Amino acid sequence: MLDLIRKKQKTLLLKFVFWAIIAAFVGTIFLVWGKGDDPGGRDSTLAAMVNGSKIDMEAFRQVYVNLYRSYQNIYGEHFTPALEKKLRIKDQALNSLIEEALLVQEGERLGISVSQEQLVESIAALPYFQTDGKFDKGRYLQILSSQRMTPELFEKMQRERLVTQETRNRIVANVQVSDQDIEEAFRKQEEKVNLTFVRLAPALLEDQVEISEENLGAFFADEKERFRIPEKTSIEYILFDSAVYIPEVVVSPGDLQKFYQRHLDRFDIQEKVHVAHIFFQLPQKADEKTQRDVLKKAEEVLEKARSNENFATLAKQYSDDKKTADSGGELGQFTRGKLASALDRAAFALDKGGISTVVQTASGYHILKVLEHIRANVQPLEEVKADVEKGVREEKAKEMALDKAMDAYNINRKSGSMETAAETNKLKISVTGLFARGESIPGIGNNPEITSQAFTLDVGKLARPIVLDKKVILLSVKERQASRLPELGEVRQDVEKIFRRQKAEELAEETSRDIIQELSEGKNITDVANRHSSKVLETGFFGRTGKPFIPNLGNSEEWFDRVFELSDAQPILREAVRSGDNFVVVSLKEVQKADMARLDEETRENLRQTVKTQKQRDVFSKKLAELKANAEIIPGATLDDRQ
Repeated sequence: MLDLIRKKQKTLLLKFVFWAIIAAFVGTIFLVWGKGDDPGGRDSTLAAMVNGSKIDMEAFRQVYVNLYRSYQNIYGEHFTPALEKKLRIKDQALNSLIEEALLVQEGERLGISVSQEQLVESIAALPYFQTDGKFDKGRYLQILSSQRMTPELFEKMQRERLVTQETRNRIVANVQVSDQDIEEAFRKQEEKVNLTFVRLAPALLEDQVEISEENLGAFFADEKERFRIPEKTSIEYILFDSAVYIPEVVVSPGDLQKFYQRHLDRFDIQEKVHVAHIFFQLPQKADEKTQRDVLKKAEEVLEKARSNENFATLAKQYSDDKKTADSGGELGQFTRGKLASALDRAAFALDKGGISTVVQTASGYHILKVLEHIRANVQPLEEVKADVEKGVREEKAKEMALDKAMDAYNINRKSGSMETAAETNKLKISVTGLFARGESIPGIGNNPEITSQAFTLDVGKLARPIVLDKKVILLSVKERQASRLPELGEVRQDVEKIFRRQKAEELAEETSRDIIQELSEGKNITDVANRHSSKVLETGFFGRTGKPFIPNLGNSEEWFDRVFELSDAQPILREAVRSGDNFVVVSLKEVQKADMARLDEETRENLRQTVKTQKQRDVFSKKLAELKANAEIIPGATLDDRQ
């Protein structure tokens, strides 16, 4: 297989662009197919059976991990277990594999096959396996090996990928777009509506809510779990500050060299140029003659500069950049990408003292002179010795702090005596107040590692030392209070707040229903709003292309499309909708119809492709749903079973 690719690489026209390349090195789907026996019990190596074809657990695991990492990169520190659960990542992973299996099976039913030549061309075309635009056998084997994948398995996967692609193509092959489809799409694209609305804010109605002991007590009895006091804990701790140990650090030449080599990135010298320019400004909307005249003047000055006339003097005499002319045209120092692209290319191509040709930008013509060109490099150790030594001392001091903390932990972990650990190291014991999971730790702040120890460690036990930037903390649990249901008196303020808010929402919703009823009876919206101490507002015209944003109302994903169904016969949304925390009664004021005269041939052709893509997507989704509905899908083990 590999030799065949090498023979063909010089002659093949690499035409294929694939909708998805399934390979572990790009972090997508990993499939292992095969006909299974009767699944019977729960096979721990099986994620699912799809019409008798196996989806291997390792396939599921790899897709899940890749999806997990993708979301982790997107959400960063906000990617919590709760968010993972909400995103249903495991379901996404398994569903993608099931859909893949169904497409392969549909391809087999349609008689789709992939020749050896097609397979060879497709792999040779993948840029991941190329060097200088040509297939590289060594790179191919290296990448597959790094992902613990054999060429045979990858080629099997790639063959299935091509079958899947052709299956997709066949499913959508008969999709056609009529002139009527295009005209309807244009109408929807161009049509705009202007809405009137009445906004009812529960927050403004809270003062109208009456609270009695009876109704508050009943509310609390029904919602008591909502006010559960969470488990809380407090810790005591001592801090080993690395700054204390800096004077004790001994630094050898070897230490300096090792630190310098490990942290070369700290001592990078960025490439930069120090430039001056002579600028010849072009008037706005300059005609060709004016452009030629200005360019001619620039070229004449360039000749003088290259004839060793003083560049600074020429800048003062000829430059239209008055801010820099008096200083000889000096612009300053720049790293790559900081100048306009044309100037950037010209400046970084020159050595110190070099003068550019005439360079054109949007505003005019420039002649550049490079006063200094600092090449990318690394500062020598001798030049940064003080910084390196400081880094070594801080690093070693942190190690000493950790060693001291580990000694204190190992010596006292059986007794759990924080007092002895503190006394031995002449440190002060600090005690936090009580805190719950997810709350900031008093005196420390948010630290998931400390929080984890605080809620899993037994009271009086020492936790292994934890490094906090330049300090190391040794802690033990001082006190723990179990979660419990409170008495009303303990949480009365919170209960009243939530009760008032809930009743105000009910009042706002009830008022919105009353307004809708009155409008349905033909009453004037302004009069109705006034009776309910509200105002009538307008959105202004907006179209479908801005979905889900509605001017003056914000994002309205759930009911955005419904406002375009309103008409003179039915101008009011039959129920109040939510906009943020508020209830909104929406009525159509006017419609701005699409101007069909603006549907020219260029717009028509652009819309044709857009409509076709959408129709293909709809057809494909419908077919996939049909395949799922008719498939025998038997779940296997889940990821939880394997953890």
